[in-house]
Amino acid sequence: MRHPFPGLRRRLLLPLVAVCALLPALVRAQATEAPIESLDSIKATMMIESQARHAGPCACPDHRKANGARCGGTSAHSRAGGQRPYCALAEISDAMAVDWLLTRQKALARPSSTP
Repeated sequence: MRHPFPGLRRRLLLPLVAVCALLPALVRAQATEAPIESLDSIKATMMIESQARHAGPCACPDHRKANGARCGGTSAHSRAGGQRPYCALAEISDAMAVDWLLTRQKALARPSSTP
């Protein structure tokens, strides 16, 4: 029997694995307030966030359309201009990951203006 939602497992598996991989770092961050994360886990978070910002089902070429077909060349990643979500860890350099982490830490360190 065919799965009723063919691309659903793949689309949910990567974020679930990334969350499970980041969970120990998040727990350490709460305990020590100084998160120690690997570059690969940072890149995975960046990739998940960039794909989540895409509104439709076809952020990356390997994602699936509602009818179960691969997105391929119709994905946002494959189109010229517009959104360009990260679809592979190799697309994110170590320098980009470090810059993202530093920017996020600065944003978290800023005091909020609401009481």
